[in-house]
Order: sequence, then C-alpha cells, then structure tokens
Amino acid sequence: MEKYTSTADGIESQFAINHLGHFLLTNLLMGKILTAGRDARIVNVTSLTYIVSGIRNDWNFEVCSHTK
Repeated sequence: MEKYTSTADGIESQFAINHLGHFLLTNLLMGKILTAGRDARIVNVTSLTYIVSGIRNDWNFEVCSHTK
C-alpha cells in the first residue's frame, strides 16, 4: 500500500486526481467550449465502481488508518 499523500490544498491525492481534476479541467476549458459553438461537447467517462464501494462521508480519508 502506498503512503497517504495530499495535494498542496490538503485534499487526498487520489480523490483530487480522479474526481476534482475532471471538474477543474472542464472549468478551465469552458471558455473555449462556449466559443466553439453549440455542437461542442465535454465527455467525462467513469466506472460503476462507486456502486460496489459505497460513498464515504470522510472523502478526504482523515478518519481511517493510512497503514495496515
């Protein structure tokens, strides 16, 4: 198991990369997408893993143990 890491903003790295990164990229591209016209699209692809894993209230993984 890899060591727990966080971003400079204090957000757990895997959550930041896999979830918040898509949101940030979309916001950074929004001006160009709107300029490109009505047919422009942003497509975010995901998986169904969330169904199996459930949703954590502690999205920053601060409560759980980081090593086993």
